[in-house]
Amino acid sequence: MNKLVLLEDAVIEWQNSVDWYEAQSPGLGIRFAEVIEKKIQLIAEKPLQFPKRKLNFREAIVNASLLVSFLNSTRKTVK
Repeated sequence: MNKLVLLEDAVIEWQNSVDWYEAQSPGLGIRFAEVIEKKIQLIAEKPLQFPKRKLNFREAIVNASLLVSFLNSTRKTVK
């Protein structure tokens, strides 16, 4: 499996989104986090299944959210 690297800015944005959803409806933020975690796991396992957009960047759509990953095939890392 590829090594997964989450950028600090992405983690902060993710946590802010979880907090926002949780403030809208209790439990919604937790469900959102679970969906994102599953998609991140899928990106780590099979990064090439997602469409390439620019250079080595690929997009994974989760409902209205967009996850952009960068695959370094030499190092087997996904950021």
